[in-house]
Amino acid sequence: MSPSIARYLCKEMLLDAVAVRDRNLLNTPDYEILEYAFQEDRILVTANVRDFEKFANAREVHAGIVLICDGTLLPTSK
Repeated sequence: MSPSIARYLCKEMLLDAVAVRDRNLLNTPDYEILEYAFQEDRILVTANVRDFEKFANAREVHAGIVLICDGTLLPTSK
């Protein structure tokens, strides 16, 4: 999710949302991002369905992963 969407969710919806970019995890391997989300007890939202679907099935317990299957998302929207 983009930093602007995370800020909107925090400000307008009162949700505790963070963007990977804001946590300095932008070039971090996917499995480490999932581990970060797991350690923080966060639900991960991603358009990277191919990789994170495998991770979701491999890990028995996690807060959740929302897989966005809309192919129109641009890299700048993430």
